[in-house]
Amino acid sequence: MTEWYRTFFSGPFADLWRQATSDEDSEREAAFLIAWLGLERGAHVLDVPCGHGRHAVRLAQAGYRITGIDLSDALLGTARAAVGDLAVALRKGDMRQIPADDPFDGAYCLGNSLAMLDRTELATFFNRLAVALRSGARLILDSALSAESLLPGFEERIWMPVGDALMLVDQAYDPAEGRLDATYTVVREGRQESRTATHWIVSVSELRALLDQAGFDTVAVLGDFDASPFALGDEQVVLVAERRS
Repeated sequence: MTEWYRTFFSGPFADLWRQATSDEDSEREAAFLIAWLGLERGAHVLDVPCGHGRHAVRLAQAGYRITGIDLSDALLGTARAAVGDLAVALRKGDMRQIPADDPFDGAYCLGNSLAMLDRTELATFFNRLAVALRSGARLILDSALSAESLLPGFEERIWMPVGDALMLVDQAYDPAEGRLDATYTVVREGRQESRTATHWIVSVSELRALLDQAGFDTVAVLGDFDASPFALGDEQVVLVAERRS
């Protein structure tokens, strides 16, 4: 399967991703991370993939040391400009290429990134996170593409405003493979560009089982960053897990 995400987040699609969340969203999510990671100032936290650094900047401003990893030159460029002199180390790399020489005190993976990986790749990702985290460290994940979030209200075509553009999503779900194939078209100022992507759809219970196999205990299964309980059809799931000794 083509690794579409290696080139997807560039040009207008990088711009779109930067506009997809508000400052209020980022502040709320950063506050959640700080509260649920439960770390002292100065702790070393992994942000993978870090995108344009909206969480890394806020956690660094709160006194944490951040290592961010991402494949997109465009998003990393924005992140580097944003972090300035803050305690943030940015690295270009695959989200599965996690440094393990100095164990992290906590980690998070947000923004539907889990769905880029099939089940085998997810298992590898969680295993590498387990190696990279110290015992007792917390891992926070979110996804709007779990089976429980995506499928109850599934639509094959969606128009949505994103920042100063419109985005059309044409998508088809293969239930035998658990695969969502999507074409994203950005329309802005009379111009349009399309790119394709593949997302792997797993259930929340599958995510928990993969975490357990990698050495994590699930601490909480939530429906948003306000810590509401997760229910079928919620737009996203937020998982908090803890590295076993």
